[in-house]
Amino acid sequence: MTTNFGLLVSAAAKWESMAGELQKVESRYGETVQTITMGDNWSGVSAGVARTKFTATRYEYAAAQKQAKAIASLLRGAHEQLTDLKAKLESARDDAVAAGMTVSGEGRVAFDHARLTPAERSAYLYGGARATAVSPGRGDGDGTRGCVGSADTGFRQPGGGDPPPRALTATSAQHEEVLGDFEDFVRTVRARTGAEG
Repeated sequence: MTTNFGLLVSAAAKWESMAGELQKVESRYGETVQTITMGDNWSGVSAGVARTKFTATRYEYAAAQKQAKAIASLLRGAHEQLTDLKAKLESARDDAVAAGMTVSGEGRVAFDHARLTPAERSAYLYGGARATAVSPGRGDGDGTRGCVGSADTGFRQPGGGDPPPRALTATSAQHEEVLGDFEDFVRTVRARTGAEG
């Protein structure tokens, strides 16, 4: 519960900055390198091949910008979801403590024997009251803690949800295979966040 989720927002800002820098490189590339093949000074097969290659390179710069923005959006979404789950976990812990339970640093919930008077402790241990108490290690804390773990795993593993599998790990040779999935992901993130672009 002490994890600083604000680092996700900082990382997202850096990815957005990266997208801005890639846009500058793309523009500079288009104005300097790509224009070499546009004039009358270079013609023939080599000019055609170069034009195709230069266009593909510029496209990669544009695609990298989209990917950087999508990663930033993914990190912001992870921050939002994990912050919400942390608040729910803290609330569940507070509710358990208020109900007479103890909660370990690992989130295990158990009945708090220390709060009992000697008579209550005797009734609890020998009078059957034990059967009605929460069993050690069970309770809402486990369910909420599990949600946080599942969310974290989903952010880190391909196929764990957004982004689509391979979208963040694809090589440039696989670019065409995953581009459609990645663009779909970007559209769903924009729809969830209200972002434009």
